[in-house]
Amino acid sequence: MGTTRIPISVKKGTTSKSIFEFDNTNLAPGTYLVKLVLYKVNEFGTDELLDVVPSAFGFEMNSKSGDTNNLEWTHRYWGHIKFNNLTIQEPKVLI
Repeated sequence: MGTTRIPISVKKGTTSKSIFEFDNTNLAPGTYLVKLVLYKVNEFGTDELLDVVPSAFGFEMNSKSGDTNNLEWTHRYWGHIKFNNLTIQEPKVLI
């Protein structure tokens, strides 16, 4: 999971576009599917789910030349991982 604490503000009935950056240096080679979850958290830590995009996008990490990684990743044992926070560029409102 990667999160951002940078507030994203949009008004109902408008569309906005934001560019997020994610540090993928610690990912093992393989194919990844990203689920986008939008939620808000108040100052007491209470969260409210706003929306979910189950298959927002996917990407593939390739082995580097000379990489000797022989691990076989079995999803049954993955668990939960917290990555560095996402960085976000200033949102742009598209009318």
